[in-house]
Order: sequence, then C-alpha cells, then structure tokens
Amino acid sequence: MKRGVLVLLGIILCLKLVSAGLGITPAIVEYNFEPGLEKTISIRVMESDPNMELKLYVEGDLSEYFELDRETLVGSGYYNVKMKLPEHINQPGLHIIYLGSKEMGVAGGGITSAIDARVVVKIHVPYPGKYAEITEFSVGNVNRGDNAKFQIKVASRGGEDIDANTHIALISDEEIIDTLSFEPITILSGQMAVLDKVVNTSVYGQGDYIARAIVEYVGGKAEAETKFRVGSLLVNIIDFTRTFKLDTINRFDIDINSLWNNKLDNVFATVEILKNNQVKANFKTPSVELAAWKNETLRGYFETDGFAAGKYKAKVYLDYGGQTKKEGDIIIKGFSWVYISITFIIAGLVLLGYVYFKKRKNKKS
Repeated sequence: MKRGVLVLLGIILCLKLVSAGLGITPAIVEYNFEPGLEKTISIRVMESDPNMELKLYVEGDLSEYFELDRETLVGSGYYNVKMKLPEHINQPGLHIIYLGSKEMGVAGGGITSAIDARVVVKIHVPYPGKYAEITEFSVGNVNRGDNAKFQIKVASRGGEDIDANTHIALISDEEIIDTLSFEPITILSGQMAVLDKVVNTSVYGQGDYIARAIVEYVGGKAEAETKFRVGSLLVNIIDFTRTFKLDTINRFDIDINSLWNNKLDNVFATVEILKNNQVKANFKTPSVELAAWKNETLRGYFETDGFAAGKYKAKVYLDYGGQTKKEGDIIIKGFSWVYISITFIIAGLVLLGYVYFKKRKNKKS
C-alpha cells in the first residue's frame, strides 16, 4: 500500500514538473542612452498554472532607474515597468538590466519547479569620440557557382559620427584569396548601418573559408569573423570496416561525409571483396538520405563461408548522383574448418605411423 502511494506521488510530481511552464515577452528591449530618457516597458507573463504566485523583480547595474507597477502576479498577466535614466552615466558601453518573474509557489502549498523568466534590457551608453561596433556579420553556406550573400550590421556607439570604409577579406588555408570592398558611408552617432554584398562563387574552390569583416574609420576600426563553406557535388568515403571473422555473417560499415550544400536523397554503396583480382563476394547497402555537410554510416553485410583466413581487397563504390570510389586491404581472421580437418587428418596419420613403426621395432627386439 505504501509503495503504491509513493508511486502515485512520483507520477503526480512528474506531471507537475512537465506541465509547469513560464514565459515572458518581449525577450529583448534595446535603447541608446539619452539624458533623462523615459520609457514605459509593457511586459506579458505566460504562466501555465493559474494559481501560481510570481515575484517580479529588477536586476542590473542600472536597476535603480526602473520602477515596477506591482511586485507580484498570480498566473498569467501583464505589468508595466517605468524607466527613467539619469542625466549622465559615467561608464560607456553596454549596460544590461533584467526584468524578471519567478515562481514562488501555489496558494495553499504544492510542489513547484521554481522557474524564472526574464526580459533583457540593453542600454548603450556612447563612448567618447568615434566608436564602431559590428553587431552582426553573416554569410550562408553555398554550392560552388551559387551566390554567397554577405551582410554586415555596423553600429556607431560613439558620441560622434563616423565615416566608415568597409571590406571583407576571404581567407582559405590562412591566406587571403580575395577582398570584397564596399562604398564609404557615414554612420550617425547612435545609428545602425546594414551593408550587403552578393558574390558569385564560381571562382572559389570547394572547401572551408573564413570571412573577416573590417570597418575602418578615423581613430579606430572594428573587426568580426565568420565561417562558411563552398560545396561541390561530392561525398567522401572516410573509411570502412577492415577486420572480419571467418565462417560467419559480417557487418560492413562505411563512413561517409557530404560536401554538398543540399540534401542528397538516394545514397548507397556497392562493395566488392576480391582475392587475386577475382571477386569473391559483392553486396549493396540500403540507401539513405544524406543531409547537407553531414556524416553518415552505410551498413551492409556479407558472409565469409568458403573463405580462407587472410588478406583481401575491398572496393567500395559510393553512388549519390555522382560516384566516389575507395579501395583498401581487409583482413579475415579465424580458422577454416577445412584447414582444421586437414590438420587433424595429417596429425592422425603421423600418429598411426608412429604407432606402426614402434610396434615393428618391438617385434624385432
């Protein structure tokens, strides 16, 4: 009886924890500092338990400049936070404040998971003079011959406007292979500029690249890096199983890697096992769907009945819309029952011969 009660309590606890949920919006609020700036931030709280009491709070180095219109909330609801910044903040740069709600418990008791959800408020205090920051730099993977789309977001975080000269260096094997330049632009203090560049990749080989964005201006520069790949319709055979057992059904695994930026639907391998250039066995693996740039393992099986222990050659043909071939030595280990039988026969004949000659010797003596 006690055990049943404990199991029931465990189930209730698990259901309670699974059903618990707390969300909050907006996720991020961002402002550029202005002396005496006043804003009202409206916050929505989504709580799965309508009886859950939530404690509302403010945390961060500028928390004294934020005022909640209430301290608690029960279940889902809305509340407002009034922000009034001072006339001056000594420390330039990014300041982060958290507007949070935390589960405190259900009226009348109960088990809670103490979930906490927070809105992030970012205040950018300008640096003296000119200061640029690359807030985002992106480029997607492409196939060779497709267009690569680069985007740079640059913010002017200083008290003065900046005249920005921007370029992107493309790097392969630690060498700069190309430079992409942008027209000079002026970014006003506290403002953001978005720079786009589209480049055809026909002149670039397949492989991994580093793109380095550089924004230069009088008195400084900002840099950011990102990686991208230029793909080709190629699937590599990384390796395959090399050691097998005699007189059994063996698993043959083939590890492959896609260098293509799109999904490949029908990928399979055909395998030949050879001895002295004669095919001793062949089989085909089931086909798989191979995602862009992903690794996968193809699996097939072959039987070694009738084989002898020793070294063989495996040839693997990988089909995916193109074809890749890889070959290499494999080892089949074990003892053949044929060889074992022959060994026992020879040993028996030797033993019989020994007994026969010993008896003849005894008769003569």
